[in-house]
Amino acid sequence: MPYLFLTTANKSQSFSKPRITAHNRIIADSGCSNHYIRLNGPCTDICPAINSVEVGCPNGATMRSTHTGILPFPGLPYSSRRAHIFKEIEGSLLSLGQLTDHGCTWHSSGSNRLVIQNKKGVTILVAKREASTGLYIIDASQPLGRPIVPPATTGLASGIKATQQAQSAVAKETVGPRIKLLHGSLGFPVTSTWCKAIDEGYYPTVPYLKSKSVCRFLDPSTITAKGHMDQQYANTRSTKPKAKPPPTLINIDEHSEDFFPTDQLEHRTNHIYSACEPITGQVFSDQTGKFTPTSVSGNCYMMVIYVYDCNAILAEAMPNRTKESMVAAYQQIHTKLCSCGFKPQLQRLDNEASQLLKDFLYDNNIDFQLTPAHIH
Repeated sequence: MPYLFLTTANKSQSFSKPRITAHNRIIADSGCSNHYIRLNGPCTDICPAINSVEVGCPNGATMRSTHTGILPFPGLPYSSRRAHIFKEIEGSLLSLGQLTDHGCTWHSSGSNRLVIQNKKGVTILVAKREASTGLYIIDASQPLGRPIVPPATTGLASGIKATQQAQSAVAKETVGPRIKLLHGSLGFPVTSTWCKAIDEGYYPTVPYLKSKSVCRFLDPSTITAKGHMDQQYANTRSTKPKAKPPPTLINIDEHSEDFFPTDQLEHRTNHIYSACEPITGQVFSDQTGKFTPTSVSGNCYMMVIYVYDCNAILAEAMPNRTKESMVAAYQQIHTKLCSCGFKPQLQRLDNEASQLLKDFLYDNNIDFQLTPAHIH
């Protein structure tokens, strides 16, 4: 299809490049799922939409397309130029994602240019960045490349419904709202962790982002608190005094052979009794964190084991937290317990259990249970 562009000038002036009008102005956007063009925008082959699409806007509203058209960029694949026309939008949007789906590539060439190429690597469009808005603008009045013959069928595929979106990035005028928006886009991290990352230089492309500004403008976030909650039972460390139940009178037959003193007796007695308790063989173990000083023998960690049946706490020093050191420390404690006549039967571990330690438990016929993370 031939394209004809006319310009006018005074007799005393030479011809100059025409100014981009609102109808030929297209914004290169990576946040919209398809090409969305305004009414009277730069489209050809305009026809009423057979299957109109409903698009969600950033403000929560929705809009529905009325027509379809083809963008006047013949150097691009024909299927990648199909656009939806809306009467609600004031500025046309070129979807970089739709171009990428059809084999096109785009990259930044310098600080003020965005280059769009087709499958063969030929530059088809060059978007220039506006100084006032910071957006990449394409002049649709100057197409590049040779026209491509359209296929026989141009209708939309029926029966296919997809969620369409037209997102936008709105610049905030003050530093406070910018920091809050960036905090949410990063997943609401903890303020201290975020400030430490800022001071380490992980955000070199955000000039206004300073740890001092974050501490000043960022309010405590409920989402941050909920995202870092541990699964800990309530009232485990309650400081409220517990009410003591009133004493009750119990009829005690001292001559009964089934007589055992109970916890409800508050006075001392001279009765001695014995009871049979089953041997559970339960053993609980955990590793401490790294101690600041290192011992003379080079150890700075400890494995602590609690034996339930004999109510004993044993500890073994370790030089590090590698799987070999942990197995060696556990083997020392296991040997000591077996020499005293107590063989562990059920080992309760945290989630830091290597396969080497599990193999040692299997070889010694010791069952084990792993505690999930964040369960104290």
